[in-house]
Amino acid sequence: MLKRVYWVSDKLPGVVTAGVGFRADEDAPYERSIERWEKEGEVWAYKGTQSPERQRQLESHPFIHAKLEGAAAER
Repeated sequence: MLKRVYWVSDKLPGVVTAGVGFRADEDAPYERSIERWEKEGEVWAYKGTQSPERQRQLESHPFIHAKLEGAAAER
């Protein structure tokens, strides 16, 4: 389960990156990773290694969702 979003950046044109932390359960250590989306035509393509369920959690997080939507509106 997605537990933390440490940072989100859209500084590079056509790229959104996020530093995140997942936990399998409350007692498990954080699984930290850097996730990336790249603009491919009119859509954002997820370039990370997380499962589809975790990808949905990432993309529905308010900060990440706002960056993807905001970056899409600017392009």
